[in-house]
Amino acid sequence: MADRIRGQETTLQVVVNNQAQVGSFSKCESFKWNPRQDLNDSDFIGEAESEPDLQHHGYDGSFVIHERDNGAVDNVLLPIVNAHTAGTPLPKINLVFIKRFRDPSLPPKTLVFQQVTLKMDGQEASRKDYVKSTFSFKCRKMQVI
Repeated sequence: MADRIRGQETTLQVVVNNQAQVGSFSKCESFKWNPRQDLNDSDFIGEAESEPDLQHHGYDGSFVIHERDNGAVDNVLLPIVNAHTAGTPLPKINLVFIKRFRDPSLPPKTLVFQQVTLKMDGQEASRKDYVKSTFSFKCRKMQVI
């Protein structure tokens, strides 16, 4: 199936306080996002079937980058920790995920996850592997451009 896209045809940009992060953030190994939703049934007296009720609460996700310059700690983790310590507003973080399709009649799609709450889950390294930083996030709004 040559019309399916691969990860190499996607791009993730991390934007902190309106500045796109470069360096380590240009080497994203994986990106995953999910809608955060509940599907509940409501039952009413005198009705034979339940009524499904979908509740949408936002989005959850995660991504892994390869370290090139300690940007994960310097540009994301420490500003968040310092803001918490000082009692000041957290940095404004957006994630921009761009998909380019192989079919030339389909324009690229950009998913912008807005007002992201970002958490650095940790770093991992072994003797011969790259140093990797793992992040998870939650947000309420996503815009498709």
